[in-house]
Amino acid sequence: MLGKLPAAEAAEVTEFAQKYPEVQQELTSIEQTLEFYVFAQAISPPPGVLDRILQRIDADSVQIPTKSSLISNARPRTWSRLSAVGLAFALLAAVAGLAFLYFQNEKLQDQVRTKQAQIDKAQVACDSISETLNVLQAEFGFVKNRNTRPIVMTGKNGRAAVYVNSESGQVYLGNVQLRVPSTGKQYQLWAIVDGKPTDMGVFDIPTQGNVFIKVPFVANAQAFAVSLEDVGGKPQPTEVVIIGNVT
Repeated sequence: MLGKLPAAEAAEVTEFAQKYPEVQQELTSIEQTLEFYVFAQAISPPPGVLDRILQRIDADSVQIPTKSSLISNARPRTWSRLSAVGLAFALLAAVAGLAFLYFQNEKLQDQVRTKQAQIDKAQVACDSISETLNVLQAEFGFVKNRNTRPIVMTGKNGRAAVYVNSESGQVYLGNVQLRVPSTGKQYQLWAIVDGKPTDMGVFDIPTQGNVFIKVPFVANAQAFAVSLEDVGGKPQPTEVVIIGNVT
């Protein structure tokens, strides 16, 4: 059946038939069907018909249909069916390829989302570090400002410093070197104005080194002190632990 096909097409069909038994089975079925159809539909002409036809038509211009010519004429349909089979396989291959690309794309999308989450996390960390650096730079600039005066408070239980800038109205508590208070206790900062203590708030021991703590500004302070009080502080200091005079 493949004898009338071009060599390349015949080789392609043969290769499909060798690889896929269902293709070979289809080819065999088509051949048998065609052969059966040709002979089953063959009709013998009535006697004398051929002579009458030959008398009316030039015999050289007429080809009597034969079994071979009928099969040959039927081959295009056979090839169409083979082409359909090949197209089906090609379509399946294309679908498989698209499915593979889809899952590959999903995998890449997952990787992109993971990387983006890592980038976002790193960005948050960078923003936090940048903010901390900005705060430290501001504090450093404040301390180095020529209008900022450091007042060191000392005592037998430790030391700390108050940095006062009367021009900007800012005060920072820093360099705190005090023992961690016992449970239920808290340190309280005071400004001494005309011999009277003014509350500047309670504070906890910094956990990250020499962290500066911004505290309220009190004008005309002659001294600063820190006392140990109950949590929340007291209206008046009861246990002063360090003190420093403004010179």
